[in-house]
Amino acid sequence: MQVLSLNKINKQIKDKIILKDISFTLEEGEILGLLGPNGAGKSTLMKCLLGIEEYDTGRISIDSVDTIGYMQQQSDFTHDNLYDELLSAFADIIALGQKKTTLEKQIENLDDDDKLEDLMKEYSRISDKFEQLGGYDYESRLRRVAFGLGFSEEDFPKNPTLFSGGQRTRICLAKALLREPDFLFLDEPTNGLDPTGIKEIRELIQKLNHEHGITVLISSHILGELSKLATRYGIIDKGVMIDEFTAEDLEARCKSSLMIQVDRIPEACSILENVVGTKNYTVNPDGTISLFDHLDEAGLINTILAKHDIIVNSISMSNADLENYFIQVTGGDR
Repeated sequence: MQVLSLNKINKQIKDKIILKDISFTLEEGEILGLLGPNGAGKSTLMKCLLGIEEYDTGRISIDSVDTIGYMQQQSDFTHDNLYDELLSAFADIIALGQKKTTLEKQIENLDDDDKLEDLMKEYSRISDKFEQLGGYDYESRLRRVAFGLGFSEEDFPKNPTLFSGGQRTRICLAKALLREPDFLFLDEPTNGLDPTGIKEIRELIQKLNHEHGITVLISSHILGELSKLATRYGIIDKGVMIDEFTAEDLEARCKSSLMIQVDRIPEACSILENVVGTKNYTVNPDGTISLFDHLDEAGLINTILAKHDIIVNSISMSNADLENYFIQVTGGDR
């Protein structure tokens, strides 16, 4: 089931293009890893999806999603203790609870039957909404999520700003998870974490995805970790989605290959198919050709292409990973 659809999203500030014709879809239960150099537009795109920032043209559709969780890159804490900071995720539920209590007192002290009927209707509406949002168990949910992320009862009175960088990241993640989202937006969730913390966050996201089917959109610059997590990838550079591929595509592209750079790509592909006798190749976004067989025959491939008037600028063995592939398609920017 499709939960997210973007069609030609554009955003420009004065003469600077921030996002240009961004289009993609996301299916329920997928984990999309959003890659791009600093300033590529990843965080802006995420904020447009969430309605935090406006975009100029295009269409965004989020369907079949009840609750969205968002962990932003910057941690802005507004309370002087951890418990109240986490509790702020339930501000609307707390407000409903206060309204419910006020109505109960008004009903208890009211003698006017006409007004009582109206108050009872309002009380019923508020009570139903309060229960629907989990108003009777949000404090136990807070403890369950906090304890699951490594916090203890003794941590609740502490000021969030005094925790370590990794712990502050966990606080932000906890706030994103408290409302039990079925779609989770994570903007650089492993910033400031040591290798152990990065592994713990990755395993937690995987658990949420596998056990609860949560759809995840995650941006990160730690490409090695993202390659262990995402089921699909999108690479953004200078506001443009320059490549989109699945985990299976990545595995294929990162196999050992002969990386061939030529002057005429279509003619070279035709020669590979009709003369060399192979279709086991891909044309990469940067215009190079990855040939996955004849790996020990680079000289022969070079000779065959040259005989057919193809200029071979380079031919070499490649053992790529996500990081190398990312550098290749973005021209070396990170």
